[in-house]
Amino acid sequence: MSVHGLVLVDMTEPLRVLDGIRMRAENLDRDVVGQILLTAVDDVIQSEGALGNQGPWAPFSPNTRRRRGSMATAKLLQDTGHLAAMSVRHGVDYTDIVSPADYTIFHVLGSRDGKLPRRDPFDFKQGPVLDEIADTALEDIERGIA
Repeated sequence: MSVHGLVLVDMTEPLRVLDGIRMRAENLDRDVVGQILLTAVDDVIQSEGALGNQGPWAPFSPNTRRRRGSMATAKLLQDTGHLAAMSVRHGVDYTDIVSPADYTIFHVLGSRDGKLPRRDPFDFKQGPVLDEIADTALEDIERGIA
């Protein structure tokens, strides 16, 4: 039996490069990921839900309009700034966004009776956000290889 076209390839260098890529991906800067997530949440808030999965949020109720008086410049979930004063929290295998406003959960879920409509600032479109995180990771990996 004869062997035709036998090629031996030293995989030491490609495996070293792949190991470096894996390590850089595992060490993706969670602060950078957090800022991307914060921007996504802020975009949903600033657009009053239009840039989220729900679409535009329900407007202020007539009762809220009467109670507040002039609302010419009022923006949903933006008047006090408490809800938007969010921060990034992360650990070894997670990154999340937290709001200091204890009433955030009521906006996220809405009320069972429907009097408070669901206005979830965390319900952003994940596809573009995940794409941005992936692009950021690839840029970081490419910088490490170059």
